[in-house]
Amino acid sequence: MAFKRVDHLLDQIKRILRGLDQRAFTPDDILDALTESERNLCRKGNALRSEAELTTLAGVAKYNVAGLVAVIAARPPARWSEPLTVVSNDGVWADLKTRGFSGSFPLYIRGFAETIHFLPAPSIAGEKVELDLAHYPSSVRLEPGTDPEVTMGWEPALKMGALAELLGGAYIEAAERALALAVSQHSDVVKGVPQRDHWSRTLGF
Repeated sequence: MAFKRVDHLLDQIKRILRGLDQRAFTPDDILDALTESERNLCRKGNALRSEAELTTLAGVAKYNVAGLVAVIAARPPARWSEPLTVVSNDGVWADLKTRGFSGSFPLYIRGFAETIHFLPAPSIAGEKVELDLAHYPSSVRLEPGTDPEVTMGWEPALKMGALAELLGGAYIEAAERALALAVSQHSDVVKGVPQRDHWSRTLGF
């Protein structure tokens, strides 16, 4: 079986651990750490992004989307009278929910906890909203003979995050620096060019 990126990462981390005289970790421990690191890159850095199209239901404000991390951008139908503003801050969203909004079309959208929220709820069914989403990997666990779903540009942060999971201490700060660098290098991801085709989909409810 040909070596894949996970195999190379596994070997690299084994060598680092041996050099630190950290020999108690098993390959499964390292794979678990890599899996959690990849999820952290998705949760904190929006490392996996894709397009989707959501079809509204009348009076429904919440839409469950498995694997969703966040809504990055939203493009409502041209006939909507106002733009659809993406909210990512908890406090801002809590404040908006206390206000009395009315109208046929939502003004605000937020994605968290695998749910897309509209405010106010759309009053018309069948409206198509184009979305750029950040999401978690589709695989439950990274395994030998496979590739991570994040692109190769994220691998330094992926490896450092796994070491932070295993060793803690100074590696936690190093992993945060590696994440910040990766985010800065990938902040110009072109919208509309999904990194994973399997997540380019229509969200029907």
